[in-house]
Amino acid sequence: METLLQSDTMHLEKEGKRAWVTFTRASHLNAMNNEGTVLLTRVALAIREDPDIRVVVIRGRGRAFCTGIDLKQLSSDEIDMSYFERWEKALRIFEQMEKIVIVGMHGYCLGGGLQLALACDIRVSTPGCQIGLPANLYQSFVSSAPVEAFSMIRIAANSAKTAVLSESSRTEGAVNSTAIANQMARIQIDGNDRFRRPSLNRLCTVPRGLKTELLPKVG
Repeated sequence: METLLQSDTMHLEKEGKRAWVTFTRASHLNAMNNEGTVLLTRVALAIREDPDIRVVVIRGRGRAFCTGIDLKQLSSDEIDMSYFERWEKALRIFEQMEKIVIVGMHGYCLGGGLQLALACDIRVSTPGCQIGLPANLYQSFVSSAPVEAFSMIRIAANSAKTAVLSESSRTEGAVNSTAIANQMARIQIDGNDRFRRPSLNRLCTVPRGLKTELLPKVG
């Protein structure tokens, strides 16, 4: 596996047609700080522009997938609107890129972590994963109504994408995304999760352009 980026916040690795994005702030439950939004945008752009990558897996080390905004930086006034602009840009890129994006959720998937999960095409969760959108934690910057509205739009967009991917299973060489999600290996709490290679390899055969065809235009 080739390492394309390695920092205290996240890693980006590539193996053939597969890319792995791993959040590495385990001691902070993978809360996303300013550096994290900068790196996630850079990672999303790099994946989008790589013609070899067909499947992306986003995961987190430690006890949580991602608990959203870094509350320590927020309380110390280190976060301004540029944080949210970078975050939204990264999510839009993952949402609209011509790759199949899978998220592995475990432990906690809160706030921005849930928004990221909603921007992905396939979500795989361990039993007991706590999922929520406590928008009131940061509505001093972004009111809960827009946050919830964007999340609902992403739910609708993701349903459309899933329908397209499932419909593509009727064509030769394509795959049913729901069936693939059910075949994924169990996500390990220590972050060393491994998805079954046959499942990821089959997802690599999904025809290009399917996501764009039915993805609603947002904003």
